[in-house]
Amino acid sequence: MQIDWFTVIAQIINFFILVWLLKRYLYQPILGAIDAREKKINGQIQDAEGKREDAQREKALYIEKNKLFDEQKQQHLNDLLDEIKAERKKRLDAVAGEAEMLRAEHKHALLTKQNDMLKEIAQKTQREVLQISRKTLKDLATVSLDEQMIAVFLKKLRTVQPEEKLQLIQAYQSAANPVRVQTAFNLDSDLQNEIKSEVDKILGASAEYLFRVSSQLTNGIELSLNGYKFSWTVSAYLDELQQEVSETIKQTSDAVAQQK
Repeated sequence: MQIDWFTVIAQIINFFILVWLLKRYLYQPILGAIDAREKKINGQIQDAEGKREDAQREKALYIEKNKLFDEQKQQHLNDLLDEIKAERKKRLDAVAGEAEMLRAEHKHALLTKQNDMLKEIAQKTQREVLQISRKTLKDLATVSLDEQMIAVFLKKLRTVQPEEKLQLIQAYQSAANPVRVQTAFNLDSDLQNEIKSEVDKILGASAEYLFRVSSQLTNGIELSLNGYKFSWTVSAYLDELQQEVSETIKQTSDAVAQQK
């Protein structure tokens, strides 16, 4: 069999032409399309990866925001609870303060009423004792009780201490006011003159006098001049009795209160 070199060469040439044509018009476009497709796929993959990373970041940010929101919510809740507790305590303290104030006022009112009752009872006791004392002394003495009181007062004037005498003289010299003499009873002119005479001896001068009856004195006499006072009253002798009566009544009231 003989080889037809022309045919072989022609086929080889045709083969290379075919290969070139395939490469030029088929293989290259296919490779280009494949490369483009691969690039597109890689781009889509990268884009998807970027979106996934963005989604992960968004997710992390969302979780962080939720965590922060929960913390803020819990903090606001705690603050609200603290405010409620503080307001509750404030109102309870205010109510307790008002209750304590009411108790104090009630206690003060009771003490005031008790003191008024004690004072009234003591004064009534004092008045009754004075009346009994006056009647008894009138029955036993040759002169009236008033005269006896003046006699005691004059005796005290005669035996007054030098310091008191000096105070009376200084009060007289520093004031142009009359010497005020207050008594719990009316003085006749003779008793007034005795008082004037005794006081003038102390002052070494003839002073002016103003005699008046005072309901403030339980029983007795008081001499006053420019702030200086010299007095004698039966009340001084009854103070101890009044104190004992008041203490007895207080103890009785306390015992009754404890029983309640």
